[in-house]
Amino acid sequence: MEQEAVLDLIQIEAIGPYGVLCNGTWLTVRDPLKASFVKGQSYSVRTVTNPKGKKEIVGIEGTALPVLNPELNKAPTPSFQKRSFYRKPAEDKMTKEEWAAKDKRIGRAGVIQAAVVAVSPHVAKKEDILPAAIALAEGMSEWTYQLPQPK
Repeated sequence: MEQEAVLDLIQIEAIGPYGVLCNGTWLTVRDPLKASFVKGQSYSVRTVTNPKGKKEIVGIEGTALPVLNPELNKAPTPSFQKRSFYRKPAEDKMTKEEWAAKDKRIGRAGVIQAAVVAVSPHVAKKEDILPAAIALAEGMSEWTYQLPQPK
């Protein structure tokens, strides 16, 4: 009684009178299949292990893509040096005043964006969105800057 067949991917290195050489191991081939193999070609085959412990090819499922040489299939090593694009050089540090001005600009942009989003569904004409948003943003800014500032 034969064992259950296993599906294997092989590449034919040599063809002999009793089988084929694949990955440095000779596999026995049943007689009607011997003429089907071509040296250098890859195949998807069904194999079983015979009572002597050797693998035997019992069927061909189809040809496969050629197996690539693992030495050629390596990722290239990068030829550039890693640099940080997010850090400024030490001599270009921002002062506290520059940070405060930047924070104020970012805050103003956020207020204006929120105002445009809030006003646009309630305005009939496209031309009226900007004046209404500016008026709302000015009111929001006045109210925000009247709040006590954290120390």
